Amino acid sequence: MRFKIFLLIFFGSIQFCFTQGKVENATNNSNSNSAPVLFEMNTIINSNSAEPIIQDTIQFNSDDQDGYIEYEKNQELKKVKTKQQKTASVASKDKLILEKSESSASTMEVLNQNFSSVYDEIRMQGNQRNPTLEQQEELNKMLQTIEKIDSNSFDYHIMKVKAGNYEVNNYYHLAKANELNALNLEVQRQLLAYYTITADTTFMKLTLDNQFKNKQIPTEHIDYGSDVIHSLPLNSTVITHSFDDSYSVLFHQLSNQERQDVTVINLDFCQSKNYRDLLVKKGYQIAYDGKIDTKFLADFVVQNPSKNINLAMTLPKDYFLNQTEALAICGLVFAPGNEMSLEVFNQSLWETRLSKKVLFTETELGKRLSKNYLPLLLNLSQYYQEKNQLDKKREIDDWITKIGKKTSVSDQLKKLKD
Repeated sequence: MRFKIFLLIFFGSIQFCFTQGKVENATNNSNSNSAPVLFEMNTIINSNSAEPIIQDTIQFNSDDQDGYIEYEKNQELKKVKTKQQKTASVASKDKLILEKSESSASTMEVLNQNFSSVYDEIRMQGNQRNPTLEQQEELNKMLQTIEKIDSNSFDYHIMKVKAGNYEVNNYYHLAKANELNALNLEVQRQLLAYYTITADTTFMKLTLDNQFKNKQIPTEHIDYGSDVIHSLPLNSTVITHSFDDSYSVLFHQLSNQERQDVTVINLDFCQSKNYRDLLVKKGYQIAYDGKIDTKFLADFVVQNPSKNINLAMTLPKDYFLNQTEALAICGLVFAPGNEMSLEVFNQSLWETRLSKKVLFTETELGKRLSKNYLPLLLNLSQYYQEKNQLDKKREIDDWITKIGKKTSVSDQLKKLKD
């Protein structure tokens, strides 16, 4: 049984989902009855020497006591004035340093915001994972500016990684970013991406466990990932879109030791040559023309008919529209070109294997993910109708109504039924 393509278009995806020195004056005072000079260096002529010897005492004329006091006052005034001048000079320098520092910090903040804006724009693209040439140039220019401001900063290192589109040679910068801020979510996501691309399953599991412990993978995605991995046929491949949908499935596979027969392919990571080479070693055929887009995925499905490929419903709808193969509903995934009858499989899946925890959540993420259950439920409703199992049909229709209300798609569902 197949659903019309407009149903897949409508429900096929969720919406997506950085030294001033001290100067001291020292004077030595000693009494002297010599000529009226305040301070003098006296010389003594040695009868056996033609050279004068400098006496190591400084002599003072005690008869000029008033002059000395006045002099002391003047000296103190000079000291105070000099100190004030030096203080003012230091303050001026400190002010310039502070202003320069504040200016750099302000510039860094603006660059950070602009970088994030472009990066988020790339992540939100519905038809390709690569940045466009213009977007990449923007990222590179901002990165060059940040490098000039502070090439040792956390911002520079993490931006270098993000602008590199999973280039494994940027691991030095990723490690430095992790050293500077190990709790940063983006750092942990990129670390896990690196371990996945390099097939380091030991550190993949360790990082997944830490992310789960620190709640860096949303609970809703963990619950949804469980239902996705149980939706997959034996020895199959599932294509995921990005971080959360990939990591949630990998968590159940590696940390919970579930469904070791399944291969998870992250479409986003296919930007990396290392990742594409890894897939080729696993027996996948890949035609890469410089873009990871809807065409890349459509070609990938056609070129690998023996790999039992399934598409996660978290992919944007454009990826489904570009498929040349018919899409069969298989739990929470679409199975291109699958000619098998999946109604019995879907019935068993719904009744015995899916946790359905996401359907009981009221968070915005939970609501968005709940929509991805609708193709399965509509399929089952039709199946139970044909089998005249009306009690089961009413149960399924109740779920459809509940999801429709909490996700504001009741009107669209009514049109589909009509």
